[in-house]
Amino acid sequence: LAAREPKPACSPIGLHGACGQCLLAAKPLVVHDVADLGAGYIACDPRDRSEVVVPCLGPDGHAWAVLDLDSHQVGSFGASDAEALTALLRQAGLSA
Repeated sequence: LAAREPKPACSPIGLHGACGQCLLAAKPLVVHDVADLGAGYIACDPRDRSEVVVPCLGPDGHAWAVLDLDSHQVGSFGASDAEALTALLRQAGLSA
């Protein structure tokens, strides 16, 4: 049950984090080590150490949402993961 309790990022966090950066840039973001993002980084789970974020793009190319995957290990994601997730979003009809 504790895993379902609200984590820090479950509340509004603005657009300064990894998800916000991806949304604003409308480009995938691979974070090898979240410690590199500095003190302003807000993790969904304090154990998070790396993440990959990919945008859901509308027909006009603007991002309207993001898909964010986190890992408890540093270096869990790479460019190939971002590419595969982007393809998955397209196949699911969630991204242009």
